[in-house]
Amino acid sequence: MKLTDKQMLMMLSAGGLLLWYLKNKTVEVVSEVGQAINPVNPDNIFSEGVDSIGGAISGDDGWSLGVWIYEATHDEAY
Repeated sequence: MKLTDKQMLMMLSAGGLLLWYLKNKTVEVVSEVGQAINPVNPDNIFSEGVDSIGGAISGDDGWSLGVWIYEATHDEAY
């Protein structure tokens, strides 16, 4: 089967659009993954996991490992 110039141009255009779409999606996904594991992001997956387990054990929905460490290492002088 022989392709005409018009068919070849349409296939190249469709391929270019597909590559452009995939590039944009890849950048978006990489950005989301980066934020999910960013250590300074309080909503990262590790922080949320530890805080939810600590909250379940302590019964305090607002429990945070960072706050717990601070309170354990500092006097409560008000």
